[in-house]
Amino acid sequence: KIQGWLPPIEVADVLCVGLNYRRHAVESKMAIPDRPVIFMKPRSCVVGHLHDIPHPTVTQELDYEVELAIVIGKRCKNVTSEEALQYVLGFTVANDV
Repeated sequence: KIQGWLPPIEVADVLCVGLNYRRHAVESKMAIPDRPVIFMKPRSCVVGHLHDIPHPTVTQELDYEVELAIVIGKRCKNVTSEEALQYVLGFTVANDV
């Protein structure tokens, strides 16, 4: 019997890009930045399929969004846009809560 699904890979870092869609910024009543906002989430935020999503007991409301997750397969820095896909291991769907 399957008792749970693990995340598909061991997560090192979760780098996020925020407000990169104009429509989302407008509907969120957020100022549209000159450049997308880059931020990190702790690796503990990644849970497997059908696992409970931990949250503080004081949480009154959780928001969620479906996101395209890009899995980077090897270390890189200062990569050009022409080289970028050489570092992509794959794509998946993420539930950003």
